[in-house]
Amino acid sequence: MPTDEELLPLIHEELQWEPQLRKIDIRVSVKEGVVTLTGRVPNYADRSAAEYSAKRVRGVKAVINEIDVITPFSGWRGDPEIARAASHILTGCICEPSDVQVTVSNGWLTLTGEVARGCYRNEGTKFLISLTAVRGISNLISIKPKERAAHVQEKIEKGLKRNAAIDAQKIEARADDGRVILSGSVRSLAVREEAGRIAWAIAGVTEVKNNITVNSGRDDLD
Repeated sequence: MPTDEELLPLIHEELQWEPQLRKIDIRVSVKEGVVTLTGRVPNYADRSAAEYSAKRVRGVKAVINEIDVITPFSGWRGDPEIARAASHILTGCICEPSDVQVTVSNGWLTLTGEVARGCYRNEGTKFLISLTAVRGISNLISIKPKERAAHVQEKIEKGLKRNAAIDAQKIEARADDGRVILSGSVRSLAVREEAGRIAWAIAGVTEVKNNITVNSGRDDLD
């Protein structure tokens, strides 16, 4: 496993790999593989991009994102304007927009409601992160359980096998009454999250407990 001293320059390099982050001063600290990001960015999309960049680095165990979103005056919006823009975006990107509600307080969005699939739940956050003047998003949308556990588990296993970034043989998925538990070992935090995304995309999944560990040692590369 890389030491904290070895991880630090790798994370800085990965942040500079993202064009939108090259001119932003993001400070990085590492302790026992846990990365803390601080600084200021002009929008929530940059904040999310910095977090995901750090998670891509092999050896990173977790990321604490303490970056502040400071919207430039030219991009300032009031909560009512943000709410209208967010509702318009949700109508275009979520398959069941009538079942999702959005509230805004000081630039922070809260999504509530109920949808059939975890991927519908996550679509809202994915599209709203680029909305100007958004400071953060709390996704409280719940999932309607529909599928039997055996069908859910089979679909997750097939999804893992189809994904080129994932070694499905090193991941075990168990499903019970809408709850999925993932275990095993992968080479990076980003791959761990990709396995979780696949599980959430299956109809009937109401909770994903991701117990997959990140192992960047030589054995994981064989």
